Amino acid sequence: MKRLAVFLGAALVALAFALPALADDATPTPVGPYTAKKVDVMLYVDTITSTRGDVLQKRGCWQTSQFQRGNRVVWRMWAIDTATGKPLTDQELKYAYVKAPGSPNLAFSYGKHGKLDISPWFWTAVLAVPKDYPLGTVAFKVVVKTKDGKFGTFEQPADGASQLTIIP
Repeated sequence: MKRLAVFLGAALVALAFALPALADDATPTPVGPYTAKKVDVMLYVDTITSTRGDVLQKRGCWQTSQFQRGNRVVWRMWAIDTATGKPLTDQELKYAYVKAPGSPNLAFSYGKHGKLDISPWFWTAVLAVPKDYPLGTVAFKVVVKTKDGKFGTFEQPADGASQLTIIP
């Protein structure tokens, strides 16, 4: 009898989840065409730690969004030409910079990171966070322009915990 009650209970739960999916008004509406803005240059941008600066961090190259005054914020970036799918190097970009409040534009430099033959190449820009830099989130913007006139921009979405933040 207990098994029958458990079986019937499970069947009722399954039916409760299935009924809305079977209803006429639950038919999914197709989405499309894809409505995102076409971009010429796609950017991947993150921030990582540095072992240099007035306030030293124990480990370098760790992805994080929280930095103290005196730390060095390192922006790491890869840029891709969306027409060709190829990574953009210093041979293709006219300029690349980070625009952060209270700071002059920070130029990116392109280089190999590591000593191995297979070490990756990417772009980096650095901000030594001044001792009087305002605490809180930093609404930065990354801008690139290729030598053939294509642009790419990145602005970090307002997502609390993942935003670049200067902490005490």
